Amino acid sequence: QLSGLTNTQQAVLSTTARDALTTSQFSGFSAADISAFTTTQLNALSTTLIAHITSVQLDGLTVTQLASISTQNFGAFSSTQLGNLAATQLNVLSSTVLGGITTSQLSGIMATQFGLLTTTRINYLSATSFAHLSSTQIGGLRSTQIAALTTTGFGALTSTQLSYLTATQIAGLSVTNIRAMTSSQFSGLSTTTLSGLTATQQNAVSTVVLSGMTTAQLTGFTRTDIGQLSTSQLNSLGTTLLSHLSTVQVAGLTSTQLRSISTFAFGGLTSTQLGALTITQITSISTSVLVGITTSQFSGLTSTQIGFLTAPQVASLSTTAIANLSTVQFAGFKSTQIAALTSVQFTNLTTTVLAGLTTTQAHGLEVADIAALTTVQITALTTTMLSSLTTVQEQGFTGAQVDAMNIQQLMALFGG
Repeated sequence: QLSGLTNTQQAVLSTTARDALTTSQFSGFSAADISAFTTTQLNALSTTLIAHITSVQLDGLTVTQLASISTQNFGAFSSTQLGNLAATQLNVLSSTVLGGITTSQLSGIMATQFGLLTTTRINYLSATSFAHLSSTQIGGLRSTQIAALTTTGFGALTSTQLSYLTATQIAGLSVTNIRAMTSSQFSGLSTTTLSGLTATQQNAVSTVVLSGMTTAQLTGFTRTDIGQLSTSQLNSLGTTLLSHLSTVQVAGLTSTQLRSISTFAFGGLTSTQLGALTITQITSISTSVLVGITTSQFSGLTSTQIGFLTAPQVASLSTTAIANLSTVQFAGFKSTQIAALTSVQFTNLTTTVLAGLTTTQAHGLEVADIAALTTVQITALTTTMLSSLTTVQEQGFTGAQVDAMNIQQLMALFGG
């Protein structure tokens, strides 16, 4: 019979009378009847009656009513009821109401509803609510909503939740939230998701977070991405991650990065990676780093690369590296580089390498270097090379060295 009451008749029903209605009686109200309730009358309803509002009746709730609904009555809504509210209805809920939504209620809000919430309403949710968003709800968020997330809201998201983000969604994440991202959160980002980061966002990732990145995540970085890392970020990757860079990624390293790469970080690069460096990249490596190059790393350098090392770079090579030069590598040395070698470096050249010293390379030999050669090294010098030496260079040989020469070497050196 309640359905027969006019709006005027319903309006005069006291709040006490309304609250005394049974759920059966209350079900007789239409959506239009519900719309006619004043905010006072709606809030006077018991939580039991609120919990029994049907999906049809929910359509009748006006934005005015919902904007003023009490937290007590809103708390009576079930997850199913909330899932039936329109976006226009959800977008008038107060910060107090949305901030107090339970995880059970939250589970009823569908992805499409989430995607239609204003950025203001999204940020009304508590950290607890953010931590309980489902994969479908996360998937419903638009990039503009993600861009507006507060650090509190974003900080509550778990690595599992972040793994649901798409490349498009993460592109909307603010630099502030990128900077605040924890290692745990970052660990949830897939290579596909990471591909959506802009250069500005990448530069905002902390060195602590990057150092904890997995090798699988690293594969998601393109050649361009690698080149956009700051020197601090690059150095934070550590030896393990750097050793997993592909040759394509290595090609993205800039001269600025290589000039500032730390000795520790450089130690992570493999011989294969170093062998893939361009001439511009090779010549950018600092002498303080090259002095620590290992024999394994050095073995990856090609004769072409070695041929473009600067004089200071050549002089910085350790005696261990010099002692492990292959004949192919040594063939890449130019006469100016031979001249850049120190006397100590010269004494560490193997006889096999010295046997390959060409007449062109010999032009770079300095008197002090010649004098530093051991008698064993002297025996490796070819007659062709010796015959090309200048008079000044010949004067560098000591008596002991001459005594160590065979007759063919002597004839080549002094003629006759």
